[in-house]
Amino acid sequence: MADRLFLDISPQGTLVAPTAQARAAVARRSGRWVLMPSASNMLLLSQWEGPEVAQKDEVERSLLMGEMGGIGLLDLLGLLSQTRRSVRIVVSRGRTERAILLRDGEIASVASSDAKDRLGEFLVRIGKLSAQQLQEALAGAQQQGRKLGQHLVQSALLSSHDLWSAIQMQIMEIICDVVSWTEGTYAIFSLPEPFVWPQTPPLPTQAIILEAVRRSDEMALFKHKIPTYDAVLSPTGKLPHDCEPPELAALQNLQPGMTVRELGIRLQKGEFDTTRVVYSLLKGGALSVTAAPAPAAPARAPAPAAGAPAAFPSPVTYGGPAGAGPIPAPAALGVPILPGAQELLGVFSQALREIDTECARHRVSEPYRRGLMAFLVDRQNAYSALFQGVSLRQDGDVDGSRLMANVAAANMKDPARGVLDAMNEMTFFALFQAAELLEAHVDEELARRVRQVLSVLPR
Repeated sequence: MADRLFLDISPQGTLVAPTAQARAAVARRSGRWVLMPSASNMLLLSQWEGPEVAQKDEVERSLLMGEMGGIGLLDLLGLLSQTRRSVRIVVSRGRTERAILLRDGEIASVASSDAKDRLGEFLVRIGKLSAQQLQEALAGAQQQGRKLGQHLVQSALLSSHDLWSAIQMQIMEIICDVVSWTEGTYAIFSLPEPFVWPQTPPLPTQAIILEAVRRSDEMALFKHKIPTYDAVLSPTGKLPHDCEPPELAALQNLQPGMTVRELGIRLQKGEFDTTRVVYSLLKGGALSVTAAPAPAAPARAPAPAAGAPAAFPSPVTYGGPAGAGPIPAPAALGVPILPGAQELLGVFSQALREIDTECARHRVSEPYRRGLMAFLVDRQNAYSALFQGVSLRQDGDVDGSRLMANVAAANMKDPARGVLDAMNEMTFFALFQAAELLEAHVDEELARRVRQVLSVLPR
């Protein structure tokens, strides 16, 4: 074992390296360092290179620190999800720092020090808002004391469903980028008690991990033909025989000389979805791609963060890819016998009725139900095939007979899992929709009751 190097800390807080070896070791790490919160018998330092995003309370303590090249973030997330830990993970690389908040192993929120990751900037990047609309919305939100998302919905600039989808895309975009890091550091922090959690429901970590791995593999394939997001596109005039609606929409919006990024803004899609559509059209011979023109010599400035990662769809689908087309309606819409699925549906029905009742009590049923119906008919929803023809009942529940018939027609290997994932997604959206309409204390209590109802579900 190598000789130990000691550092002395005086009662006045002065750090002293008593030997030449210790001083040399410290000198190799010259610069400014952050003293991380930890137990009193442990000293943890992290090199300071930029603004931090984790607002660490003094009660929080570092549980684990390490290098991204040693244990990857996907491995950490998988372990923390399986053990249902409630922690904050902070990953740092250069001047970029990102934080992932886990609640019982599920992703409760994501934060970033990078300006391009802010919700408003992200909405502009995917074409949901113009730069001018964003500036006006930020001013209006500040003036009225609202969060940006709440102001956008209440000002009718975005629907709750559009905001929900954008937030999911934003979270997946950040996570897909950070799990690809091979350099940098991570730190896992405990959370103080009591801890104020975000009002929005957490997202399933395991599904996000699987999706991040899939996207990473597919993007590596796409990059062989589409080297950058700013590659220039030119239509060839050829229309592929099996052109799907997303490809047709891309061709309709494409103009010669447009970049992949500009097409994504037109389509209101993130980088991954846009690149996938372009790759499909390339394979079909409908497009040609040329490298982006070389930029002018940049001024001396810090290098920008890595390019925008992928967009976020709903969690992993079952029984076929999202948007693969409608499931044929069966001749009879009776409730099929699907072991375990009917019991799961009953639990979610109770949760949906709880949310609907609370919205009715506070006279916001109309916008709540309007948003929920938009979710059910959204063709971009990863579970749109299962929700095809499913309506909302008077008590706030869904038409279970039609849903179960769609599940049966999908010939899934695990129907119960399909119901679990689809209804989980819908219930998450219902809670998100209610959070935009109810007072914070009312929504917090509602979320607590719904979590209690859903606590009997399998993970």
